[in-house]
Amino acid sequence: MDLESAKRRLSELFKKHCAPTMPEPGTPLAVYGAGSCGRDALHVLKRSGYRVVAVLDARFAAIGSVEGVPCLEPTSAEAIKLARSGVPILVAVFNFSADTGVIDEALRNIGFAQVLPYSTLFEAFPDRLKSNFWLAARYFWESHKQDLEHGLELWDDDASRRIYLKLVELRLSGNFQLLRTPDLKHQYFPVDIIPPRQPLRFVDGGAFNGDTMSAIRRFEVERIAGFEPDPVNFSALCHWVEENNLGAKTELFQCGLGAKSDKRRFQQSGNASSAFSEKGQTMTVIVAMDEVLEGFAPTFIKLDIEGAEIEALKGGEALIRKHRPRIAACVYHLPAHLWEVPLLLRDLLPSHSLLLRYHGFNGFDAVAYAIEP
Repeated sequence: MDLESAKRRLSELFKKHCAPTMPEPGTPLAVYGAGSCGRDALHVLKRSGYRVVAVLDARFAAIGSVEGVPCLEPTSAEAIKLARSGVPILVAVFNFSADTGVIDEALRNIGFAQVLPYSTLFEAFPDRLKSNFWLAARYFWESHKQDLEHGLELWDDDASRRIYLKLVELRLSGNFQLLRTPDLKHQYFPVDIIPPRQPLRFVDGGAFNGDTMSAIRRFEVERIAGFEPDPVNFSALCHWVEENNLGAKTELFQCGLGAKSDKRRFQQSGNASSAFSEKGQTMTVIVAMDEVLEGFAPTFIKLDIEGAEIEALKGGEALIRKHRPRIAACVYHLPAHLWEVPLLLRDLLPSHSLLLRYHGFNGFDAVAYAIEP
């Protein structure tokens, strides 16, 4: 898809696509999903005057009920009766691993005629639900049409432009059938992008438990710097490095990355969702790459740091401009990162190619790649 065609398509998206809306309060409603997202949705719906008649979940036997609402097996006679009576159902599932397109198809096969995405609830009650990754009300996207068009101009291949448009369409429409074939196995190292230059001097921003370090072992690795602020994750990371005999090549930092050295509140979870938050229980050190990696000369920087990607890039500006590494930076943690992150990458690395790929369902794990010439 050439750029002019892509621009026309972007304009059409705003004219043609409108997400479904919530039914009126008082309407009987079912919810699919009894996880944390489903429980948040149920809480908001009940407070807002909806009559939630059932929660559907494959784990129904173990759950029993959620806040007094019965939990049903999705293909049970009771669920089918609700579907055939015309009860709408909200799919309260919003994560990188669940193919909600499959859920949508299954619910429609059961007989549900109105299947609502989680983004519909967020659109109706943005102040009652916690901010959640790329979710934003339609007025936000309408107010940033020019930014979205500018972002479209940044990509250097047709595949990136197509993915970008699908990400925008998903945010406008909530269409379950979009972006259903993510590259789950090759995040940060897509097979259709030329391999990084070797030996690698790798900066792992958001090192978690060593998952990305494990992926780079197929390359020649000279040196690794790993940053992970969550203490539980950091302990697992240290254990992984020791088990794999990478200690001589690896420097580990129990801190986050930012524009300058500082301290910030941190919400630790012991999993991949740990993030900086004003509601965090602990204070965590953040550092700038320019200050702690002098002399490291990175060839590849990966940033998956729960919304702090722009600050980290700014904190490594001198390092990046001098050594011109490959960069893989996530663009899905905050709504405006879809164009703000690649715009900053273009400024820092004007001779690099910018490519966009996605590695999770529901618009998650979208990554901007700045590829060295």
